[in-house]
Amino acid sequence: LTKDGKEVKFTSVEGIRHVYSVAEVKPEHQGVYKVTAKNKISAEETNVTLHVTAPLNITQSLTEQNVLLGQNGTLQITCDAFPVPKVTWFFNDTELKNSPKHKPEVKQNVFSLTVSKCDHPDTGIYRVLVDNGIDHTEQTAKFNVGVKPKVEAPKPANDQTCTIVKPKVEAPKPANDQTCTIGQDTQISWKFSGIEKPHVTWFFNGQPLETNERFQITETEDGTSTLSIKNAELTDKGVYTAKATNAVGETEAKTTLNIAGIKPVITTDLDATLQATKGESMTIKLSATGIPKPDIVWSRGNDELAPNDRIQVTPPTAEGDNSYTLTILNVQPEDQGDYSAKITNVGGSAKSKKCKVAVIKSPEFLAKPTTQEVQQGETAVFETKVDGYPIPKVIWLLNGKPLTPKDGAQIEMNAPTGDAKLTIPKVDLQQHAGSVTCRLENVHGSQEETVHLNVLAAPLITTQLPKQEETVSGKDVTLRVVVRGSPRPAAEWFFNDTPVAPENVLFDEEKSEYQLVLKEPTVATSEGTYRVVFKNELGETESTPCVLTILEPVKLTKIAPTTDLVDLKVGEPFEFSVDVDGKEAPKVQLTKDGKEVKFTSVEGIRHVYSVAEVKPEHQGVYKVTAKNKTSVEETSVNLHVTAPLQITQSLTDTHVLLGQSGVLSITCDAFPSPKFTWFFNDTELKNSGKHKIESKQNVYTLTINKCDHPDVGTYRVLVDNGIDHTEQTAKLHVGVKPKVEAPKPANDQTCTIGQDTQISWKFSGIEKPHVTWFFNGQPLETNERFQITETEDGTSTLSIKNAELTDKGVYTAKATNAVGETEAKTTLNIAGIKPVITTDLDATLQATKGESMTIKLSATGIPKPDIVWSRGNDELAPNDRIQVTPPTAEGDNSYTLTILNVQPEDQGDYSAKITNVGGSAKSKKCKVAVIKSPEFLAKPTTQEVQQGETAVFETKVDGYPIPKVIWLLNGKPLTPKDGAQIEMNAPTGDAKLTIPKVDLQQHAGSVTCRLENVHGSQEETVHLNVLAAPLITTQLPKQEETVSGKDVTLRVVVRGSPRPAAEWFFNDTPVAPENVLFDEEKSEYQLVLKEPTVATSEGTYRVVFKNELGETESTPCVLTILEPVKLTKIAPTTDLVDLKVGEPFEFSVDVDGKEAPKVQLTKDGKEVKFTSVEGIRHVYSVAEVKPEHQGVYKVTAKNKTSAEETSVNLHVTG
Repeated sequence: LTKDGKEVKFTSVEGIRHVYSVAEVKPEHQGVYKVTAKNKISAEETNVTLHVTAPLNITQSLTEQNVLLGQNGTLQITCDAFPVPKVTWFFNDTELKNSPKHKPEVKQNVFSLTVSKCDHPDTGIYRVLVDNGIDHTEQTAKFNVGVKPKVEAPKPANDQTCTIVKPKVEAPKPANDQTCTIGQDTQISWKFSGIEKPHVTWFFNGQPLETNERFQITETEDGTSTLSIKNAELTDKGVYTAKATNAVGETEAKTTLNIAGIKPVITTDLDATLQATKGESMTIKLSATGIPKPDIVWSRGNDELAPNDRIQVTPPTAEGDNSYTLTILNVQPEDQGDYSAKITNVGGSAKSKKCKVAVIKSPEFLAKPTTQEVQQGETAVFETKVDGYPIPKVIWLLNGKPLTPKDGAQIEMNAPTGDAKLTIPKVDLQQHAGSVTCRLENVHGSQEETVHLNVLAAPLITTQLPKQEETVSGKDVTLRVVVRGSPRPAAEWFFNDTPVAPENVLFDEEKSEYQLVLKEPTVATSEGTYRVVFKNELGETESTPCVLTILEPVKLTKIAPTTDLVDLKVGEPFEFSVDVDGKEAPKVQLTKDGKEVKFTSVEGIRHVYSVAEVKPEHQGVYKVTAKNKTSVEETSVNLHVTAPLQITQSLTDTHVLLGQSGVLSITCDAFPSPKFTWFFNDTELKNSGKHKIESKQNVYTLTINKCDHPDVGTYRVLVDNGIDHTEQTAKLHVGVKPKVEAPKPANDQTCTIGQDTQISWKFSGIEKPHVTWFFNGQPLETNERFQITETEDGTSTLSIKNAELTDKGVYTAKATNAVGETEAKTTLNIAGIKPVITTDLDATLQATKGESMTIKLSATGIPKPDIVWSRGNDELAPNDRIQVTPPTAEGDNSYTLTILNVQPEDQGDYSAKITNVGGSAKSKKCKVAVIKSPEFLAKPTTQEVQQGETAVFETKVDGYPIPKVIWLLNGKPLTPKDGAQIEMNAPTGDAKLTIPKVDLQQHAGSVTCRLENVHGSQEETVHLNVLAAPLITTQLPKQEETVSGKDVTLRVVVRGSPRPAAEWFFNDTPVAPENVLFDEEKSEYQLVLKEPTVATSEGTYRVVFKNELGETESTPCVLTILEPVKLTKIAPTTDLVDLKVGEPFEFSVDVDGKEAPKVQLTKDGKEVKFTSVEGIRHVYSVAEVKPEHQGVYKVTAKNKTSAEETSVNLHVTG
């Protein structure tokens, strides 16, 4: 059954009767209904056209409308009808058409009329006529235009309170802020206007206010509404709203009423600081007054504290008690902070001072460590439990030295539980035995516990006897060896393999040191080899042998010179020689004035120091020291050297600034040091306020203070050291340094490009200064454009012709004479033509992510301007990705910004600033948006996965905005509900689809990856091949029938990968493959039997499927070949038989066919039974006919393939 081509369901189906019924038709039921009946041999259809009409049904009537003056008003009616009605609007019985004033509209079943910019003339009766050709009606409604209510006060809200004085009867006014104490009366009044007169309703804190004995509302003719409140209570505090309403609008006015109390006062404030002990309780207190009794909120920092099992807040409990207490039990570190309190009532609030709470606890041992006894090579563990705040630092010391992981120790500390642990793996007697100290430290104190680590081990020599030992004859010597071992080893000493008497054997317990003391040794009694053997329960060991040598003292003999003092002149020879002997061989050192020098030669015991020609620097005391382990000897010689004068820096002429000091100096080397005498114009000079004579090392100076012109002249110096003498002269000049003859030694000057300009400066000085010019700190060379001229009055002028932009800079004139220099600077500015942007930036630009983008503008200016590009407020610096291109050729004014490989962060407002010496210009902004339609950077690939394993599809995508990635399996979107795991890494673009436990029937097929963003979409389809043994999903039918000669197809649907091979069998004999087909889309294997017959095709069919993973076999299908009905009339031989009453009548037929036909005999349409049926022969006989036997007898034979009939008309007469 279809309606207008779309299938609908029958209401009921009983046997062959099919019914579609609708209890109450609606417009949507209208249409053409068609029934189609179809089987294998034919198709039939019949149809009905249903036309539905509906009278008018007004679901929303026209209603009176109130519209604000100047606004639009709308009248509307909702009407259901079929066909759709026509609606006509009237105003005061005049039909309205579509115009700027009136706009009729229809939306579905809603019909409206809009009146634009309503005014008073629009007020009246509007009528609507509704007609759909079947039914009609009309409705009217009033349309009112008015003005909404207005508050007659400067502002539609205020705060008001009342005074103690009772209200007066007078025109109400909006009141200023005031306070009403509990128990007083107060009034709130508001005056409203409007057309029509508004109705006023009062609200308290947004809820309608009901009147009672305390709350009364009165109104006056002028629109004033007054709320009177008697005996104000604390709960009356709040916002009172007067809302005025009329037909076209509403307005409201608000008054905030405050109820006053006595503000809290803190009488005893918090202490400034408090120290609380971790694990104990702490209490903070304050006292406060106020009416009503204030509430308190305690805070730590900015966080309010809520009472709980640990935090207890106690308010005042008795009359006259004003104390508020905060108690915290079992104080913990997180309780530290600044505590404060806020006391509040209706009269106001008060804040306490802050109390800084610090939580402390000095360190303590909750469980102390214990002494450990461990065998060599095993692990020693020391454990303790500690407490304190701040959490103590736990330091483990072995024999007084802190242990660290570098020492192989494992140190653990669980701060929350306080458990500390020291583990020393593979303990070693030498390295680890001794005292172990656990030290706890924090800022509040320290504590420590010392235990021992006893390492059980065989004797181990940690410090051996020395292989060689020496001593001086007669001086006691002790041989020492350090041995570790537990229990303590016994020692036996040997001298030249003979046991030593035990009285000279000692043991140092602290050092584990065994000692053998040899008293007053001699070569005869004590020189030889010593050794010692150590034993305990765990083993024994022997020291290395020690050879003891007895030493003798040093012998020192001076050979030359024979005296201790030697006088020599520069250039004469000098020799100092000695003989040195002793056992052991002494160490010999030669020093000069305490500093070591090397001997010239050493042969045997003879040591020689010689100088072929002495110099002043060779003068000094030479000492030889000879030293060995037994004694020290020394001898010395004092060498005295003399030398003549040597002038290394002569006296030179000197120029001095008037009023300053002048210095004459001479450098002279001589030995002994010379005497210097100074003369001025042959008059000897002495130390005075004018002249100061000095010497420092070999430099001799004369200083003339505050030089003036009389000090000018010739100065002479006489040098004499008693061995040699000389004299030198020099002149002293006194002058005035150069000066700039101008108020300031600097100025600014401007010149336009191409013009001439001059810069002049005047200088004075004694002697006349020489002027040199510099440009930007570099000497300025004259040429055709730069000329320098000078005048007698000291003026120096620099002339510049045809000024260029490069001439801009600082020009310095430097004046110099013998006593000083000065300079004057002129900053020359070269004016240019301000830049002008001739072609500005585009307003917007779309750039594709990953590609290049270019922004351009054109600008003129002299000199050619420079450009700075910006994105937002950030200047762009050129780099590998950002390229800035200025104009390159004459007449080219274009500036280009190119960004390679555009990314989303390149979005923004771009602008440029063009600048030269003439000024600057800013471009407009260009808004750059980065886009990119989706694309695959790496496409997904077809996957081949075995049944039950996991399939993974991966891809890499790009696009901006980042594309949405949708995975589809066989056209249907995949979600986690389908068992799929979908991943997307937005920053990298990596997308991944994981399908666990793949199933051939559920998952095999096409997998599509679809990318979508606002700029487009793209998709790639690959396949998921599930490798599985053949699985029959739709079996062969167990029975199949067909008509002889009519082609028939046997079908079976099989899943499997690789695609299974099929082998068909007919009665267990393989079928030729030419009639075997495969439908790829359906995975359907087909066997087509052409023109089948019973002889060639009837029997049992089956099919076997195989692939690499397995095989399966279908259920057998029995094919039956049907043959059409064959009906043969045997008697009578004619179709019309006339018989008389009493005569016999027989109607016989032979019926055959496959399947066996159903045979029916009817008389005049009513079934009668055959008299006999034998095999295919069907007989109906009457021995003696009667009138009631008259009629038409029909035999119908029918099977699945066909139907046949034959008839006889029996006519009976009497």
